[in-house]
Amino acid sequence: MTHNKNLAILVLSVSAAVLTAALVLTTVSDQALADASTRGGDYLWVAGEYSAQRDLIYIVDLAAQKMNAYAVTPQLNGLQLFDQVDLKKAFQKN
Repeated sequence: MTHNKNLAILVLSVSAAVLTAALVLTTVSDQALADASTRGGDYLWVAGEYSAQRDLIYIVDLAAQKMNAYAVTPQLNGLQLFDQVDLKKAFQKN
């Protein structure tokens, strides 16, 4: 009888460890996930995920070499400027 109890405890412990590792690996990530990009004229845009609660749309003006990141705001049914980057300065060689 103790052999069956020990086996059950072992199986449950291993299952708990695997599920805990899977939970930690899926929730602890600093990656920004991007979707397919679209190009139209001098503009390139990419939809991406900033966090679980925030999606961003990145729009690159190729002629001006600037990038704007807009946060999707469902409450306002629109977009809000999240960040702006001057790509000339960001990729400037010293």
